[in-house]
Amino acid sequence: MKTNVLSALALVLFLAVSAKAQSSARNSTPAERAERKAKVKAELKEAGQSIKEAAQELGEGAKRNAKVAGEAINRGVDKAGTALEREADKLKARRDSARRDTL
Repeated sequence: MKTNVLSALALVLFLAVSAKAQSSARNSTPAERAERKAKVKAELKEAGQSIKEAAQELGEGAKRNAKVAGEAINRGVDKAGTALEREADKLKARRDSARRDTL
């Protein structure tokens, strides 16, 4: 029973507060509405700027990481290319040596 009474009182209080909020919003002057609108617009603009800055920082970090990864890949490719050339030279030397031995 007590919970029902408390629930009913909370509901009545909530409805009264929301009715008061709506009536105060309707009774606001055009200047107050324009002020609120300008404030919200400024807050949105500020939020947009902070998001833009965060995205730029993230993009710069990704660019740095991609550059480092690209350099590492290039070094690896160069090492692999050098190793393949060395191996090819060894095979040619063995083949030439085998030819000399058979003549």
